[in-house]
Amino acid sequence: MNNKFLYIYQFLYKTATGKYSLSSFFPLFSIIAGTLIILLVLGTMDGMEKTIFKTIETAHFTYRGDLIDNNHSKYSTPYIGRIRQYIIVKDNRPTVVEIISIDQFQRFKKNHIKDYLQEENSPDNFQPEVIIGKELANRLKIKTADSIHIMSPLDVNLMTSYIPASDVYVSGIFSYGGELPLDYESSHIFMSDNPELKILQYSNNNKLFFSSKEAKNIPEDFIKKYNLEHWSDTHKELAGALKIEKLLYSSFGYFIILIAALSSSALMSLFIIRKTKQLTLLRISGCNDSFMMFIFIMNAITTSVIGVLCGYLIYSIISLFDSKYYWIKNTFFINFPEFSINFNFGYIPLIILVSSVSMVIATTYPILKIKNSNLMNSLNNKL
Repeated sequence: MNNKFLYIYQFLYKTATGKYSLSSFFPLFSIIAGTLIILLVLGTMDGMEKTIFKTIETAHFTYRGDLIDNNHSKYSTPYIGRIRQYIIVKDNRPTVVEIISIDQFQRFKKNHIKDYLQEENSPDNFQPEVIIGKELANRLKIKTADSIHIMSPLDVNLMTSYIPASDVYVSGIFSYGGELPLDYESSHIFMSDNPELKILQYSNNNKLFFSSKEAKNIPEDFIKKYNLEHWSDTHKELAGALKIEKLLYSSFGYFIILIAALSSSALMSLFIIRKTKQLTLLRISGCNDSFMMFIFIMNAITTSVIGVLCGYLIYSIISLFDSKYYWIKNTFFINFPEFSINFNFGYIPLIILVSSVSMVIATTYPILKIKNSNLMNSLNNKL
């Protein structure tokens, strides 16, 4: 039996002179390459996606809701504030921005946005303070410890044409460290919910803000009661676009695996034509068609599994290297915020399944060719 398996192995991977046939290993190399491409694409996209989603949660909060009553601290201690459009004025340059005013502003800075603060300068007293995005600060030439003028045209008094306005202290500048498909750095401001601010005295539309860092599991009835909106509901198009990108880019790797399966079918068919004598000897030694079909199928599955695992091993080494040096980001995504490959073993079973099924299907034609051919006649003709 061992000699039989050895002969089959030589039939599959060696030439008539006993040397290894490199072309026999082409499907294996292709599966390794395809697996590596799929894992690198998905790992890179997952890492970028994680960075983008973390950024959104910082600026948008995990949940936003309506302040209906004061029974909202059951699952977490939320922030309470408002969201409105205002005009900020610096050196007579007006700019429309969205301002999120927040109570417990110091807790917000410490627990929520501290990681993104590039500059910080707390006021000496209890002045109303704001944190602005780096792009907006650069455009308006604003620095920490500056004072900016904020106007609320939505609350203009039509009788007197009075527009509520307040001066606030710039206590920090936040930045996400690169270019993102978001405009938070250029059009958003976080402000302390100070009752002394005139611009807030006219706004009673209070909101609840829940942070993922502090919120516990929130049940569905609580979400409905306070009309809580998850950040993903607001950014459905962006999340959908990222999923489509992952699908399109990873499909190239699956295409390479498909090529591996087709090349395997072509190579097997070529071997059957070239190695008629060996196949006949296999039959004479007791290998019937069913056994040879089984060997071909097991060879296809084994090639798939080994190829995927080898690709995964290479991917693991690259991922480990990237987690320390951010090689992928620094090579291909220079202007993107810092991220590393998101290591995920969950993709492996699917890749093994796809490659194994593709390889097994690809062996159908060679198997049928063996089954329908009269190898003894072919051998007599050669003799």
